[in-house]
Amino acid sequence: MNAQPFQCTIKGTVSDTSIEELKLFKFLEVANDSVFVVPVKNGKFNYTFQFDKDEAYRFEYFNHKSEGWIFPFFPIDGEINFTLFPLEINGSYLINKIEGGQINQEYMGFREIVGTQYNIQIDQLYNRWDSLEEAGIFTMILLWY
Repeated sequence: MNAQPFQCTIKGTVSDTSIEELKLFKFLEVANDSVFVVPVKNGKFNYTFQFDKDEAYRFEYFNHKSEGWIFPFFPIDGEINFTLFPLEINGSYLINKIEGGQINQEYMGFREIVGTQYNIQIDQLYNRWDSLEEAGIFTMILLWY
């Protein structure tokens, strides 16, 4: 554990301009009052928070259809830049980007390997979920990878 808190600035763009906020949590934390709400204006966000130990965090965000996504990352003492795309784009898990911090770069490399090897199966799974939702059999609330 670090003695002094670190400061992380998260900046980025969300291609779906209907998204008005991102919710920021520690990755394993259940949604509660300790959530940080990151405002999104015209598809852009900029937010600074403090953390005192190395652990994963996550964004949760919802589109105009109340479909939600989780996007994990690791805060650093400095700045992280994000480019986030909606799930409706096939392969969005391959084009979402994080820039900043060695561990985030390693995580992006892992996502690329998994996405490249399994993107057909992942897209088929998403399409099947969509079919089940349209039939009223299944509701996908949050999806992360």
